[in-house]
Amino acid sequence: MPEENAASGLVRRAGGHVGRPDAGSLPAAAAWVDELLAAPGRRDEVGAEARDLAEQEFSLASCADRFESVLLRSAR
Repeated sequence: MPEENAASGLVRRAGGHVGRPDAGSLPAAAAWVDELLAAPGRRDEVGAEARDLAEQEFSLASCADRFESVLLRSAR
């Protein structure tokens, strides 16, 4: 995923791995997966962080607030 992609920031906040969109990034991605496989506690942490982030960023209230903001800006 490109670094400038907004989703890459969300993935990092949740403790995930973001790699360049090319074959050269595959070894780093594989190493990250190997780390998670070797550390069940860390794997659980990343899962919990991802869940928390998803609940914050994509809750109905959060999405509705952002949508309302877009509508209000476009009405001006």
